[in-house]
Amino acid sequence: MFIFVNLWTISIHDGNCKVPNIMKPFVNGSAHHTDHHLFYNYNYGQFFTLWDRIGQSFRTPSAWDGDSPSEQVMQNGNGKANGHKAE
Repeated sequence: MFIFVNLWTISIHDGNCKVPNIMKPFVNGSAHHTDHHLFYNYNYGQFFTLWDRIGQSFRTPSAWDGDSPSEQVMQNGNGKANGHKAE
């Protein structure tokens, strides 16, 4: 169990927001956890979304809408860094 929890902790912080479509409604993955850190009132669940749904703290991850912070960085990264043109 210790090894599983450590691997899970790494996986929800690695920024890889890919979860098989069939498991998206149930598994609290990296996308959920990223939004938990950004919008601290949502997605408290460790492994699953059940209690967030029951407690009304579930938020559909922004990464699924293509509006995640990493997506925004990638869009702004085309020749620009922090709003400035690359030299």
